[in-house]
Amino acid sequence: RYVGMDKSTGYIDKEGNILFSFYDKSMYAASDFSEGYAIVSNFISQIPFDVRFGVYNTLGEKCISPMYQDLGHMTDNRLRFAKKNNKFGYINEYDIEIIPFVYDGATDFSEDLAGVILNGKGGYIDTLNNVIIPFEYQQVNPFKNGLAIVANIESVYQTTVFYHRGLINNKGEVILPVEYDRINTLDHKIFAIRKDLGDKKDLWKYIDGQGNELFEKGFKE
Repeated sequence: RYVGMDKSTGYIDKEGNILFSFYDKSMYAASDFSEGYAIVSNFISQIPFDVRFGVYNTLGEKCISPMYQDLGHMTDNRLRFAKKNNKFGYINEYDIEIIPFVYDGATDFSEDLAGVILNGKGGYIDTLNNVIIPFEYQQVNPFKNGLAIVANIESVYQTTVFYHRGLINNKGEVILPVEYDRINTLDHKIFAIRKDLGDKKDLWKYIDGQGNELFEKGFKE
């Protein structure tokens, strides 16, 4: 876990032993350890604001130099998203480019699929950069238990963007149409959904992962 003490920052193990420390004030952690790696940031400048991300292992060894504008977590397939020159791609644990830096947005790989944004539309690719689910959405999220929440812009008021949300499975099949203002879930097995009907709020309903309603009635809260 990342900790700060005195004038340094660093990581400790679960027994409280110091793994390694940073004494350079421009270096600080951006994440706890995952799959044996932690994302670390290097503060470049305040104006313009510039932070670059890299990766260290549990021995304090620099695996990826802090050079990326953003970095995702290492997943089971040993890939993580990265951002450079304002474009997203995917690299492996050796900092080798596996998927080209051509995307405008990206999520971590989850269940062998990653959500990516290209020219304002989002879809899902596999580890070979094959498009598995077409680019039909404006917001994509990682899969869990075979399901993902996707969204399209419903309206924009001043600087606030309002989305309609839906639910798809890992085959791209629509479980819930993209017309709900609220979709809440803890485990991606049961979902609470609601539509906003202007000044009037619709009732909350509960559905399972196949889109079936679980109760005959809805709920105000």
